[in-house]
Amino acid sequence: MKKIWIITLAALVGAGFAGCSKDKKNDGPVGTATLVVKLNETVLARSLDDAATRGPLALDLPTSEIFIVDVNGNIPGHFPLTAAASDGTGQVVGEVPLTSRVYVVANIPTADYTRISTISTLASLKSATSLISLQQNRVPVAANQHGLEVSISRDPGDPSRATAELNISPVISRLELGGIQGGTDSRGSITGFTVSGIYIDHFFDKFNYSGGGTDEVIFENIGDLPTWPLRDEGEWESVDNVAQPDNNKVWAYNVAAGGLPLVIVKLTDITWIPTGGTEQDYPGEYYVTVTGYANTTVFRPGQVYRIGNIDQDTGNSDFVFTPEHLGAEPHEESAELEIIVNNIGWTLVDESVIIGD
Repeated sequence: MKKIWIITLAALVGAGFAGCSKDKKNDGPVGTATLVVKLNETVLARSLDDAATRGPLALDLPTSEIFIVDVNGNIPGHFPLTAAASDGTGQVVGEVPLTSRVYVVANIPTADYTRISTISTLASLKSATSLISLQQNRVPVAANQHGLEVSISRDPGDPSRATAELNISPVISRLELGGIQGGTDSRGSITGFTVSGIYIDHFFDKFNYSGGGTDEVIFENIGDLPTWPLRDEGEWESVDNVAQPDNNKVWAYNVAAGGLPLVIVKLTDITWIPTGGTEQDYPGEYYVTVTGYANTTVFRPGQVYRIGNIDQDTGNSDFVFTPEHLGAEPHEESAELEIIVNNIGWTLVDESVIIGD
């Protein structure tokens, strides 16, 4: 494989020099240079669903690639990404035409690595898709920020070298739930409950390598929707009317960007006080359905959306449901409730969400 790449580079370099002919008009930089790729400081992310711990975005170098793109959008060659790209010195790639551009993809799923790393055009690379199948490690696929390839610039101090400096960020989004709290409406007050399941609805089954999604899945039967374990300790039992994971953890699920994935929370062991009555069981299984997000019509790549943030001083959650939000089936109730959704993992923004249809 290495010999094939050397031949390709030679052809690429020859094409670059051929562009120097005085009989041919050039619309871009002329000549070639030794390319150095530098990754600027990457965004912060969590490799585990820990609300407190954040660190540099993890890069799985064995499944990360630098793609060289020519003026026609073809990919004449690619290189494995190395640690040198992000250590300040830069990764020396080789000699390329100055008209080249660079697109980096990190953390390619192992099962898709051969297919993705050998794609021959930039358009095909960006539109290529993979299943979001590895939830447990929480490590997102990352690529050039905003899905834009980067041009290279000749080093003014050394004309034989050129640099491509770029930022990479996740091409997917993440949905998190910190906790949920019972509340009061005209029907009565929730006094206790257990969270026994969390499901994703209206989600894309696949993501693409420029920050979008395909193959939308919409609720038909609760058994057809994906869920992710609530953590090793199992179900969340409410304490002081708030249910949450232990030890400052959160429930987290990687989702493809470009859509509006929704959350369905399954509740059991509910107790309540009807208005004017006394505490009693609210028997059966019920669902609280998040059906929209105020000020957000689409999940953007590289962002983590958290609902149910827990106030560290009061212990309260900003995801509050009441008896009117309980449905025997998902999407059953029509009540709406706005709560805050914080984007706190990869970038920082505040939004709000709506519960109910």
